[in-house]
Amino acid sequence: MDPCPRSALFSSAVALLVVTSFALAHPDELVVDGTLQLAPGETVEFSVPVHYHRLVATYRLHDPASEGVTLTVADARGRLTADHETPLGTAEFTAPLRGEGRLHHLIECCFAVDYADFEVRLRNDGGAPAALDLRAWIVHDEFAVVVHRAEGGALEVPLVAFLGVGVVAAMVSLRQRRREGRDLAGPDVQESVRGAVTLGWSMGLFVWACLMALGLGVAGASRYGTGLVDGVMAIMADVPVPGGPFGSRAATVMGVLMLVWLTSIALWIRSVQLGAHRASAWPSRLGMALAVVSLCSGVAMGWTYGSWVVPIVLGLVLAVPLALSSLSVSRRLASAPAAPATS
Repeated sequence: MDPCPRSALFSSAVALLVVTSFALAHPDELVVDGTLQLAPGETVEFSVPVHYHRLVATYRLHDPASEGVTLTVADARGRLTADHETPLGTAEFTAPLRGEGRLHHLIECCFAVDYADFEVRLRNDGGAPAALDLRAWIVHDEFAVVVHRAEGGALEVPLVAFLGVGVVAAMVSLRQRRREGRDLAGPDVQESVRGAVTLGWSMGLFVWACLMALGLGVAGASRYGTGLVDGVMAIMADVPVPGGPFGSRAATVMGVLMLVWLTSIALWIRSVQLGAHRASAWPSRLGMALAVVSLCSGVAMGWTYGSWVVPIVLGLVLAVPLALSSLSVSRRLASAPAAPATS
């Protein structure tokens, strides 16, 4: 294999290791899954270690008419934010529980420490006993870590990986332009066949990654009432995949998705190198689709988490060279001489 596609695959493997390493000290945890009985005025507390975790929960009160039951996420010791420290016991999130429902909340904590002690509190302020079924998880939100640069290397390492893949795409496109300018004999048949097969694998991985991400997002949005992006994180409370040594299901799933995505790009680059674009418009279309989805993913993450710089930069670093390379191979297809007719 040419050194350029090999470099792209190497960047993919590096990106996988980086994404999974984000969750080294921040595993997902089951907070509670069972039936709780609360007397009037009673409070039940569950301690949880938090670092940019998302609380996701479903509940059902046995008596739909019960009132006064609240769920609160509170800082147990005072936490360090970007610019100040909050007082002890500060409530991060409070929600009244009525009938049955679902809830989700990202706990944006903490900077400069591995994690902080929080408490999930159930309190019955009503005048009668209350019973409820409650299932609650805290899931490490890998997207939030990247968007808010909450850990060392959260921006820098994926930026280098994406930039590397983008540079490789541009180099291959430029090399093809020079090669085709000197190649008067036309494309090699065997290379064209290998290019078509490689393009097929790239397209298959592209479709698989898109469907997987969309499926997870829709499942999370439907179950917990989130958007599609944070739904991918929320549904990790229900996805039965191992967290591995890192403890975070999201790190495992996101690592696999990123590896598949960057491998799809690497295979697309290889298909262009083999000349698949000389005989078909599909290499240009797939390259543009890869660019558009990369940029749209950055925009979606910025919209979801309310911070635009990091996701837009990461999206552009990958999307711009892919789009330019796709336009380049598209122009070369349009300007290529027609194959001579055979008698």
